[in-house]
This record gives sequence, structure tokens and C-alpha cells, in this order.
Amino acid sequence: MFIIKSIAYAGAIMIAAPAVAHAGSRSSGSPWEGTWDLVAAYDLMSDGSHAAPYGKAPQGRMIVDDDGRYMIEIYGDTPLPFAAGAKAKGTADEFRAAVMSASVHYGRVDTDAAACTLIFHIERAAYPNWNGVAQTRAFSFDGTSLSYTQPRTAETSSAPVTVWRRLTEPAAPALPPVRCR
Repeated sequence: MFIIKSIAYAGAIMIAAPAVAHAGSRSSGSPWEGTWDLVAAYDLMSDGSHAAPYGKAPQGRMIVDDDGRYMIEIYGDTPLPFAAGAKAKGTADEFRAAVMSASVHYGRVDTDAAACTLIFHIERAAYPNWNGVAQTRAFSFDGTSLSYTQPRTAETSSAPVTVWRRLTEPAAPALPPVRCR
């Protein structure tokens, strides 16, 4: 098992030497290090089609530090301002639209390279049901782009897919491509 390290708002992911998740023997200079920019965020439907819950051009950033802490922010492409011009005076519909057009969480991210999975240990999220939850996502890496997919749940027939592109070069040699799907 490898450990991916990450942090928020600058977007770097790192992998340490083979270790057990959260073993405490993390090292800096991981091949995942860097800031990541959102390329795509869509839902893969069971029939193979795509849905765009964040619109056609969502924006986001992922930052990962050398200890595996990460921050992810994804925002829809058409943010609508609150009519009253004050957050405290938003309507129920405005609050619903704001919450549904964003995905924000932070915590620690690890990876199991043999299983081609990332494990997000979410400490805090804008969606409170994710607080304290670990989520496993299948991933692939082509040398510059990281893509991961959440599994389908009982509530939905879609699998959310997120694609990131590295903005900064890693301090250590880059991780070779990982093809898992």
C-alpha cells in the first residue's frame, strides 16, 4: 500500500514509500506533490451517458501537503448571486442552489496502488453527512492528469467522476502512469 499526501488550496498530492495507511512514516518529495486544477466533474450514468451537476465548465482546486492532508473545492460554472446582496438574507432556493453547486471538503488522502484506489478520510465537508467518513475511489493517472470515480450508491444510478491536472511540478520524480480502468 502507498500513502498519498495532500493539502488544501494549493493542490499537491504525494506518495510515500510503501507503508500502511496512516503509519506515520511519511516522507516529503512525493511524486504526487503539486497543485491540481479541475479539468472535469461529471456524473457517469449507468447507461454510459454523462450528466453535468456542476455545469459545463466547473472550476476547482485540490491541494495536498507532504503529510497527506488535502483540501478540495469544486464549484459550478454559473454561480448566482443572492438577490438581497447579503448571505444572511438568502432565500431557501438561493441556499439550495449554492449548496448543490459546490463540493468542498478536507482531510487526509491515502492510496492503495495495488487496488488502484484513493481513500479520502474526510474530516470536514460542506455536506455534513461526509464529516468523519472515509470514501474509496478508483483512480488512474496518465502522468499529468489524475482521474477518480466514486462508486454508485443505492440512492443514485450515477458515479461521480473528477479529473484534475497538475499545475505545479513535483519536487520528486513524477509517478509513472497508473492505468486501472
